[in-house]
Amino acid sequence: MKGAHSRAARLLIGVMICCVLFPLALLSYASLSQYSWIRREVEHRIDSTLDVLVEHALKVFQTADLLLNNAALLTENLDDDTIRARAWSLNNAFRSMSNIVPEVQSIWVFSASGIPLVTNYIFPLPAMDVTDRDFFRVLQDRADGIYVGGVLLPKIPTGAPFFTASRRRPSPNQDFVGVLNVSLLPSSFEAFFTRIADDEADLRFRMVRADGVVLASYPGTVDPRVVSAPSQPAWLRETEQRGDRGLRTATGSDGMERLVGYRIVPGFPVYLLVATEESAIWQRWRADLGSHLAVGLPVTVAILSALGFALQRTRMLFVEAERRETAEAALRRAQRLEAIGQLTGGIAHDFNNLLMVIQGSAERLESVPMDDRHRRSLELIDGAIRRGEALTRQLLTFSRDQPLSMEVVDLSAHLRRFQDVLRRSLRGDIEMLVEIPPTPLSGQDRPGRVRTGAAQYYRECA
Repeated sequence: MKGAHSRAARLLIGVMICCVLFPLALLSYASLSQYSWIRREVEHRIDSTLDVLVEHALKVFQTADLLLNNAALLTENLDDDTIRARAWSLNNAFRSMSNIVPEVQSIWVFSASGIPLVTNYIFPLPAMDVTDRDFFRVLQDRADGIYVGGVLLPKIPTGAPFFTASRRRPSPNQDFVGVLNVSLLPSSFEAFFTRIADDEADLRFRMVRADGVVLASYPGTVDPRVVSAPSQPAWLRETEQRGDRGLRTATGSDGMERLVGYRIVPGFPVYLLVATEESAIWQRWRADLGSHLAVGLPVTVAILSALGFALQRTRMLFVEAERRETAEAALRRAQRLEAIGQLTGGIAHDFNNLLMVIQGSAERLESVPMDDRHRRSLELIDGAIRRGEALTRQLLTFSRDQPLSMEVVDLSAHLRRFQDVLRRSLRGDIEMLVEIPPTPLSGQDRPGRVRTGAAQYYRECA
C-alpha cells in the first residue's frame, strides 16, 4: 500500500511539473513566434512606408530636374544682359512652371559672379550675392550632374528655409557661366511626413543627403543654423557595400536604439529613412505576452490547484486505506486469538476430564497398601495432577478472554518442584543439572536492575 501511495504521489507530482513546464515551453515558443511576427510586421510597415516616401520624393526631384531643363532651354545661348532684359517674361514663365509643384519655392538663374539674373520669387531682383552658398562653390568645379544642397536660410527676409537642386548653366565650350537653381521647401516634405505619421504614429522619418546632411525630418524640423553632419555616418558607409536599400539596427545621437530602414531616391544623392524604436517593438510584444498570460496563467493556476487538491485527497485516501488495513490486520489477529482461545478452551476441558480420571484412579490407589517407592511415584502423580489442574485453569482463563492478574512467581521453588518431571522426560543418556541461586530473583530495586545477590550469582555462574 505504501508503495502504491508513493507511486501515485510521484505520478501526481510529475503531472503537476508537466503542467508547469509544458505551459512554460508553450509560452516561450509562442513568445518567440509572436516577437518574430511583430518584427516582421514592423519591417513590412517600414518597407511599405519607404515605398510611399521614395515615390513622392522621386516625383519632386524629377520635377525639379525637369524645371532645371526648362530653365536651361529658356536661357540657352543668352548672355547675362539679355537675360536681364527679358527678366519679366522669364519671371512669368518660371512662375507658371513652379506653381505645378508645391514643394518648389522658386527658380533662379545666377551669373558666373554669383549675382541673380532672374527668378520667379521676386521682381525686381534685390542686390545679393550667392558666392558663399554651397551649391555655387561646388558647381564652379563640377561640370555635370545635379547637386543637392543643404538647408539654407534665405537672404530675403520674407523667405522660408530651403534646400537646392542645382546645375551649371549650359555653355558651348563647357565654361562656368553661372548656375541654374531650384529651391525646394523642407516644410513641404515634413508636411507629407506628418500625414504619413498620422497612420504610423510610432515611426520617424528623415530625408538626408548622401554625406549625412539632413534635408527634412519628422518629428521636428531642420534648423539651418545647426551645422549638419560633417562626415558620412556609419550606416551610409555600409550602404556602399549593401546596396542602396536595407534595414539595420542603429543607435541615434539621443542614445535610443532604433530599427532603421533606408532607401535611396533613384538617380539622386538623397536617402529616405524610416525608423522605429526597438523599445516600441518590445512594448508591443510585452502587451501581446500579457494577453497570453491573462488567459493562460489563470488556467494553469486552476489546473495546478485541481492537481494539488487531488494530491491532497489521494494522500488522505491512502492514509485512510492504511488505517483501515491496520484495523483489519488487528481484527484478523483478534479473530485468530479468539479461535485459538476457543480451541484452547476445548482442549482444556478435555484435558481436565483426563485429569479427573487420573485423579480418581490415584485416590483409589492411595487406599491400597504399597511400599515407599510406589508411594513416591503416587505422590509424583498427585503433584502432576495438581499442576495439570493449574494449567487447565490458566488455559480456561485464556479461553474466556478474561483479564489476567499479575503476581510474583518464585522461579526457584517452581524449578525445584519441576526438576523431577524434567528428569523423567529426558533420555537416560542425558544428565540434567539444575543450579538455583540461593536468593529469590523476584525482587527488584528499580526497573532493569536485579538485586545484588542474584547479579553476583549470575556473574559467578558465568
